[in-house]
Amino acid sequence: MKNRFLGLVYVILFSLLVITAITQYAEKGTLVIWMSLALGALYLLPAMLERLLDIIIPPLLKYVILAFLFLCLHVGGIMSFYERFNGWDSFIHLISGCLTPALALSMINILNRNPMFLKNLSPGFIFVFMFLFAAGASLIWEYLELFSDSLFGTNHLNDTILDNGQVDIGLIDTMTDLLFSQSASLLTSFCLYRAIKKDRWLSISRILITREEK
Repeated sequence: MKNRFLGLVYVILFSLLVITAITQYAEKGTLVIWMSLALGALYLLPAMLERLLDIIIPPLLKYVILAFLFLCLHVGGIMSFYERFNGWDSFIHLISGCLTPALALSMINILNRNPMFLKNLSPGFIFVFMFLFAAGASLIWEYLELFSDSLFGTNHLNDTILDNGQVDIGLIDTMTDLLFSQSASLLTSFCLYRAIKKDRWLSISRILITREEK
């Protein structure tokens, strides 16, 4: 049943990609085709990583990752929500701040081949690691936005007109994005910390990437 539902999700995502590519072609030309192909490859990345790295990504986490890619790249990039709505970038950073602590927890689990290693760590240490990992990921995201603006002429680091008439070249936008993502990651890290302290490993396992047993 789970595989069927995941298959249905993929059918919907790829169908939306095709429809959007057709409807946006007149406005964006071949660029929308390349963007759609790149996003389609990213949709398949979780399944490819499972095979290449012998890991198991739980279904719930797969759905969250696919939803994030859809909102970030399909809705935000291909459908130009970043340009249409000023708050869309901050919304995406908020979601990423909720996702990255879970990935940090999985990183501890898969890099240490002993499945019991995570349970032997101090919950306080895990909390600090999750938050700092998420903070580093949000910072790298800002570097990528700068890279995109510099090479491809995008405008992810939005300019802001200040009250004194001067123009801030992306600093306020960058700090706002970091504030949203790190606030969300702090809250998510704390929730996971509380779950670990109370030994709610069954709930945590729903978002925890593990190594495939052979």
